[in-house]
Amino acid sequence: MRRNLDRVNRTVLVVLGLLLLAAGGYALLRSYGAFGSDQANAPLLLDDVRDWVHRNEDWFWPVAGVVAALVAFAALRWLWAQRPHQMPSDDLVYDGDHGSTVVRSSVLSDAVEDELQHEPLVENVRVGVEHESDATLLLTRLSVRDGTPVSAIADEIVRPAVQHCREATGRGATARVIVDYAESHRTVR
Repeated sequence: MRRNLDRVNRTVLVVLGLLLLAAGGYALLRSYGAFGSDQANAPLLLDDVRDWVHRNEDWFWPVAGVVAALVAFAALRWLWAQRPHQMPSDDLVYDGDHGSTVVRSSVLSDAVEDELQHEPLVENVRVGVEHESDATLLLTRLSVRDGTPVSAIADEIVRPAVQHCREATGRGATARVIVDYAESHRTVR
């Protein structure tokens, strides 16, 4: 899902950027006389267009205002869709004979993400951590290449990461995994 959103964003931004660049470049070139001194001194809008807007100003400007508001609303919705969705975060507290130790869940989740990201079948990964009474729960969202068998995801990707988490924390660890299948965009190592 995130990869599709990123692709749409790139496409929309490239198209808008090219349109704005072309319009701005044309206006600058025209204002500096690149198309002749007559065009440099002439208004940008044609007389017919200016007259039409003036004749229809009773309804034109309210419609232009509504269109501008709709564009602003669409831009805000698009911006809202870009916000990152936070993974759960629960700091881990280890009690010992000489006090307690707090391990930031972000450090643990970053370490697991880094390990999983280096797996050749993994396209994208996000990990959150929840502390349960007897174990650490790794909430994992994996994007893997299309066609990757679930057994390979469990045996070759998730199980080693969970085992390394158990070894690092000295306590039980389990994983809840959401798998997304994506087209491959990474190079195979």
